[in-house]
Amino acid sequence: MSIEVKISKRPVCYKFAMNFLHKRVEQVKANKKRELLWILEHPTTYTAGIRSSSEEVVDKKIKIINTNRGGKITLHNPGQKIIYFVLNLNNRKKRY
Repeated sequence: MSIEVKISKRPVCYKFAMNFLHKRVEQVKANKKRELLWILEHPTTYTAGIRSSSEEVVDKKIKIINTNRGGKITLHNPGQKIIYFVLNLNNRKKRY
């Protein structure tokens, strides 16, 4: 299996990255694109996962992007390397 490795040299907007990844998942499932390992940074961005609550945010002026991912409030900053994977687990041996 050949996995594409993508390394972004500049920070990538969080919303752009999520849209790109969602599209890539569908392409991988349809066997139209290879699996992906993407190394990147985001500009300063706060995200709120499905386990967060608005009471946890002290400064209500901070712009927060709601996500469908787990977790609570996360700060992404330049210099913080993030690795996203798009893998088709059906193509791998599963262990239970």
